[in-house]
Amino acid sequence: MNNLRTQSACQFLVVTAAILLNACQNITTQQEHATPRGKHPLTDKIWDVNNQKMITADTLLQRLAKTRYVFLGETHDNEDHHRIQAKVLQNLIAVGERPVLAMEQFDTEYQSAIDESVAAKTATVDSIATAGHFDRKGWNWPFYAPLITRALEAKLPIVALNLSRSKARNVAGRGFEAVENENTKKLLLTTTWSQPQNETLLRQIVEGHCGNVPEEMLPKIIIAQRARDATMANALIDKTTNSAVVILGREHARKDIGAPIYLTSDAASHASLQTRFIAVALTEVESNRDAPSDYLSQTQEKQAFDYVWFTPPAQREDPCAGAVLPSSR
Repeated sequence: MNNLRTQSACQFLVVTAAILLNACQNITTQQEHATPRGKHPLTDKIWDVNNQKMITADTLLQRLAKTRYVFLGETHDNEDHHRIQAKVLQNLIAVGERPVLAMEQFDTEYQSAIDESVAAKTATVDSIATAGHFDRKGWNWPFYAPLITRALEAKLPIVALNLSRSKARNVAGRGFEAVENENTKKLLLTTTWSQPQNETLLRQIVEGHCGNVPEEMLPKIIIAQRARDATMANALIDKTTNSAVVILGREHARKDIGAPIYLTSDAASHASLQTRFIAVALTEVESNRDAPSDYLSQTQEKQAFDYVWFTPPAQREDPCAGAVLPSSR
């Protein structure tokens, strides 16, 4: 199985399948044939998708400082991805920006508790995690704690993005009318969603479930995924007055099918920053795929991200080995 499929599987098996089926645990073990840091020609390089050229990290960081929403699409179990996210956040703080730290790892229903914890004089990283019901084991807490530490030290707001699993299951079973937040529901019902977008998301879900997702579950998973993306967008609209560093899985960060599509009209009306949003794909390098075009081979993929930041792969077993999801029947 190639590494791109491994990354997709890590996104969906850990998160999307669990929403509906509680079928998987986080995957952080050993992967065979990983490419060591420095051995691959793309490691630590940044590809500017729109201009088809490499740029430096300093150049990208300068551009991100002029952006309202900075989407940093990760593979959840890759520690390098979290180091980059912390670097981006720290750089924005250093140049005088005051971004919120918006995280998929917190459910929106705990936003009030998070706000109270952040505002408390006795606030600590652990108290914020507890207030937000952070799943320390499932999300691999040591990877995310440094981000929250930086936000706390800089007195930045922390925004919960995610739709809880129980609410996602409810929406998956009953459709968008079951979405409780009226603004999120409006985003879902008024944002254009085409057949090509549906097919792209369907393909991502099937690949992310290692081809084993029951066919009858696909429409439900699509509904749940879209509801989660719209929930993330609405949380950003509701809680962000200036800018945001957005920490989420790479599929959610896609401009063609992810959370950014629900932000277009709102972000366009915000004139204080030069760019509405930038989507950065934190992407693991793969043996025998030495050119950026190897990772953006399809037209739809080329439209998904503004930049691709290449990293070494995480050490893990093949997440698709023996992965068979149960039928919904």
